[in-house]
Amino acid sequence: MNVNPLLGDTSGARTLTMAGVRIRFLVSAEQSGGQWSFLEYTAPPGFPGPQPHLHRQTKELFYVLEGQLAVRLGEHESTLTPGGFVLVPPGAVHSFSNPGTEPVRFLIQMSPGGAERYFTALSEMIQNAPSWPLPDMRPVTALAERFDIFAPPVTRTGEGGTGA
Repeated sequence: MNVNPLLGDTSGARTLTMAGVRIRFLVSAEQSGGQWSFLEYTAPPGFPGPQPHLHRQTKELFYVLEGQLAVRLGEHESTLTPGGFVLVPPGAVHSFSNPGTEPVRFLIQMSPGGAERYFTALSEMIQNAPSWPLPDMRPVTALAERFDIFAPPVTRTGEGGTGA
């Protein structure tokens, strides 16, 4: 596989704002030959973050620049501070949030790339919605699944026991 080197300047990076979140697209899938996307994500205080989810193919790396990022990876919960990072492998259920009183700014590298297309489509969906969240979130779920974002498997409590 032949990959061209990429040398650039992020000063002109496209920025997207939705639901109080600011996302700068530092490197797009188009620029990296589809190999990865690189984002700067700023979440406001009290940001609940996405619901727990998983990716079947995508790997993510979160790296905190400012503030505190609450991360859940499987059953493990942690608060990352500047310099802290987490690598999320495919199949790992995860979520993140900012329960603090200050914004949190962090980098996300995703491989393969394409996250910028998801965030752009989601932003358009939010802007065109009469209210948010939508009464029927199936279009959002369908969008997410097109970009390798899936709800975790449902587990039933009480099953698997020996019974009385």
